[in-house]
Amino acid sequence: MDLPLLFESGSMLEYIHKIIVVTCEEDLQLQRLMDRNSMSESRAKQRISAQMSLESKCEKGHFVVENSGTVEDTRQQVLKIISVLQSYNTHWKMRAIVGLCCTGIVSLLIWLGTKLVQWQQLSITRR
Repeated sequence: MDLPLLFESGSMLEYIHKIIVVTCEEDLQLQRLMDRNSMSESRAKQRISAQMSLESKCEKGHFVVENSGTVEDTRQQVLKIISVLQSYNTHWKMRAIVGLCCTGIVSLLIWLGTKLVQWQQLSITRR
């Protein structure tokens, strides 16, 4: 999920378990933004200054990928993060919670359906 204003807005933070911040040298960030969006240097600097600093984002993130080097350097960092994330068991806990909730809802619906049928049969026999 790509959320460039994640920390600034704060609205999605409670729904995200781990945050990976990708950072690079400031001059490289400026050049990449200018190249990607075909914008002037002053406009790119204005956009960057409107956002939280990369240092602050790095402090708030759980993992940081330094993207100033080669593609292989970045790839190795990402692979290490994937390895760490795969070692967490949080997804199993979430799956168990969702499974229990779904089972509870289905059980409740079956119970309510049974009670409705019993009520209908009772009202028919009373006539």
